[in-house]
Amino acid sequence: MSFIQYLRDKLSAILIGSLFCLIMVLMLLAFRLTPFAVFVLCILYLCTGLTILLYDFFRKYSFYRELFTHLQELDQKYLLVETLGRPDFYEGRLWLSTLYETNKSMCEKINSYRTEMEEFKDYIEMWIHEVKIPLAGLLLMCHNNREAISPKMMAQVRKIDAYMEQILYYVRSEYAENDYLIKEVDLNRIITKTAVKNREDLQENGIELQVHDTEYRVLTDSKWLEFMLHQILSNSISYQSDKRKSCIEIYAEQEKNQVILHVKDNGIGITKADLPNVFKKSFTGSNGRKNAKSTGMGLYIVRRLGDRLGHGVEIDSVEDCYTDVRLKFAENDFYKM
Repeated sequence: MSFIQYLRDKLSAILIGSLFCLIMVLMLLAFRLTPFAVFVLCILYLCTGLTILLYDFFRKYSFYRELFTHLQELDQKYLLVETLGRPDFYEGRLWLSTLYETNKSMCEKINSYRTEMEEFKDYIEMWIHEVKIPLAGLLLMCHNNREAISPKMMAQVRKIDAYMEQILYYVRSEYAENDYLIKEVDLNRIITKTAVKNREDLQENGIELQVHDTEYRVLTDSKWLEFMLHQILSNSISYQSDKRKSCIEIYAEQEKNQVILHVKDNGIGITKADLPNVFKKSFTGSNGRKNAKSTGMGLYIVRRLGDRLGHGVEIDSVEDCYTDVRLKFAENDFYKM
């Protein structure tokens, strides 16, 4: 707030005061007061009015400057009221009281929505656990009756199971820190478990899986990492090219103080325009339009879990050539103690 802006806001009061000063001058002259005395009285009146304006401006200026400074510096704007001191003018106290009541109402509403959301998430998680029991039984029956059940039907049941697991991990990713245990794990063991889980899909699609140079121990949570690898591998299986023999290569390399795990396929790749957006929620891109079954959630959840676990997640791709997803595991001596 500048002084010019303040004067513009007070323009009506200044005009009324000026009019009153003019009437006073005319009355004093009518009472035959000397012009010098009238001039002195006008100067005193103007000085008094200007002093009042300056005093009012500076005390409001300090309050509003503090308000806007804190507003710009705060990441969480709703904490603004807590950072302000009590102003020494009535208008400022009214503003502060209004902001406080507004902020209180907003916090109560947010807490109400948050409680409802948490209850809904708890229900979804419970529902998924209940559904997975008969689904596991259905998978077991399919495996025990391979001759009587179509492979396509078995594939669809596995997809249902995968989607259920994806929902479960998506719900849990909101509070993943309550469920993970960071420790040294054998990277090769996690890759083997993931490959076995996807074995039938790899075989049905005629995909060659090459795993090499994975004899590393990394700091992570084995359960969450296995899910992340499963999502990446599922994407690689889904987006294979029919122009060449499909191949997925998994390997790791040591780089300075981190281990980088690569999951590289020779599938249809990702367009240059889509590449910056593949980790965004529900983004399917041009490949998603070709594959109607794409949800755009797999890589989003992988990046989200990677952020929670402290793992870097990167992707590089050339359309109709390859896609390379990289997981970066940093070393930390604290977890080795």
